Amino acid sequence: MFGEMSTLLIDGQKVLPQALLDTGYSFKHSTLQQALENQK
Repeated sequence: MFGEMSTLLIDGQKVLPQALLDTGYSFKHSTLQQALENQK
């Protein structure tokens, strides 16, 4: 159904907020998994 774009749905992408990281910004959680585990 999605043709070549199906690999994006299946494999995903590694996306980094490079502009923020370059300025020295640090996130409270470095991964989505950590953020989800620390939800209250």
